[in-house]
Amino acid sequence: MVTTSLYPISIGGPGNVTSHLARELDKCGLKLTIIFEVPQTEQVSIALLRSYMGIRDSTELVPLRLAPKRITRFTAMPSTFYMATRKMRDADLVHFQTYPDIFPYSTMLALTKAKHIPCALSYHGSTILKIKQPGHKRTLPEHLRLSYISLTKSLFDAIIVPSFSMAQRTELEGFEGKKIRVIPNGIDLDKFQGIESMKLDGEPSILWVGYPEWDKGVDIIVGAMKILLETIPSARLHFVGPYRPEFIDELKREELEDVIRIHGSIPPLMMPSYYAGADICVNPSRWESFSLVVIEAMAAGRPVVASRVGGIKEIIDDGVNGLLSNPDAYSFAKAILRAYNDADLRKRISQNAFRRAKEFNWPNITSHYLHLYEELYRAKGQQDLRYLGFLE
Repeated sequence: MVTTSLYPISIGGPGNVTSHLARELDKCGLKLTIIFEVPQTEQVSIALLRSYMGIRDSTELVPLRLAPKRITRFTAMPSTFYMATRKMRDADLVHFQTYPDIFPYSTMLALTKAKHIPCALSYHGSTILKIKQPGHKRTLPEHLRLSYISLTKSLFDAIIVPSFSMAQRTELEGFEGKKIRVIPNGIDLDKFQGIESMKLDGEPSILWVGYPEWDKGVDIIVGAMKILLETIPSARLHFVGPYRPEFIDELKREELEDVIRIHGSIPPLMMPSYYAGADICVNPSRWESFSLVVIEAMAAGRPVVASRVGGIKEIIDDGVNGLLSNPDAYSFAKAILRAYNDADLRKRISQNAFRRAKEFNWPNITSHYLHLYEELYRAKGQQDLRYLGFLE
């Protein structure tokens, strides 16, 4: 497994998926080597990381120390190629958890093809068709990356995407449809059991987990709160995630600094308490390939109001286990108000939400990966994986 981010070193979807999938595959008895990126200046305790991930000593963790700037990473390519040559010598399959960047991961991709090793890619979000804020123009590095992807996208034997919406978009980007496999992201349900709720003020208290950017709908939720306050002055929005100082300035301009509480980045193990402490959770994104945040809120038994876009509309059955809204301020305010005013609706949604989240428990999701690995392995004329007892 090759990844640019590994939870808990990096917080986010790809890192979360990699870490939990590795743990489940380790439980199944696979012999794993995980090559993961670490900033050059950071120190990482492999023993602590192994313990945190819950993996055996037989799973090898290989940190790849890289400079922050991409152009400087060019100098790391010879050493990366040497390391990859050693680590991939006996590999039966390589799984890239994010698109392998040209510096230095393209050396690993080239090696898999040279050695005829089955190669899978987890494609978590659109690159070519990624939505852009109106007026945004692609930079030269973005154009170069798109050219690189166009030249290399045929080299993978399987493209793993988390939703059917993402599968459609991936095919539109020029990936071969027959190679695309839909495997949803998983969730660790155990960490949502017996949790103590974080006290969040507001009536209602509304939780938004993400980052305050245009594609994540920052203007939508800020506009929705302004509308909502006209009817419910006691409503408060709690934001969890990284942010830039400009976000604080914007809230002051909108006179919302006392209405929108900013908690910043929170350790992942504390997040279940934040979800449990909210009356309503929201996701105003303009596009999501899946939305782990929605699943986590549902696992905590919280009613969710989310945009009717991408993979979200495959998770939420509107009015049954959540509420879907058009991605605009008025629609969001209306949906939040509907949830707030109807206690029976909130209760019914919460119960159904938890049942829906259980479908994404990691052991269930891992079985899909095992079947795909076996398919790729056998297609290359290799030995059947069943002899290890992974699959029934």
